[in-house]
Amino acid sequence: MKKFVILLCALPLAASEMEKLGFMAGCWSGSNGRQQFEEMWMKPVAGSMLGAARTVVNGKTVFFETHVISADKEGKTVMNIRLRTNPTTTPFTLIQATGEEAVFSNPEHDYPQRVVYRKTADGLLGRIEGVEKGKEKAIDYPMKRIACQ
Repeated sequence: MKKFVILLCALPLAASEMEKLGFMAGCWSGSNGRQQFEEMWMKPVAGSMLGAARTVVNGKTVFFETHVISADKEGKTVMNIRLRTNPTTTPFTLIQATGEEAVFSNPEHDYPQRVVYRKTADGLLGRIEGVEKGKEKAIDYPMKRIACQ
């Protein structure tokens, strides 16, 4: 019975955190060199957000992933990422949410260990960062809002 009470107490906190992620909702597009990337995020409703992303190079989709943000069993807000057709997801726990920035972390993951979304003056910045092969590495994905189609 104690576990049930603790879980109920944790859910409102996760819902409050979820509302702070609303700045990510919408359709976004950007490019860095020859890569074009797009992300789509549904607004937070009923304790979850759903998203998808793809990268296109020379007219071909070279990468895609899906995202589900929701509360886990402990009431923590977690983004589960599924790469391409991989049957498993990789969890990243929300460690910071301000309404203009969200930082998700998984220190056990090979790379990246952090996924960051930040509201900018002209759009949304997605960023992955962490250590790869012993060196700090970060990749930015600056995006502008586009019409959802």
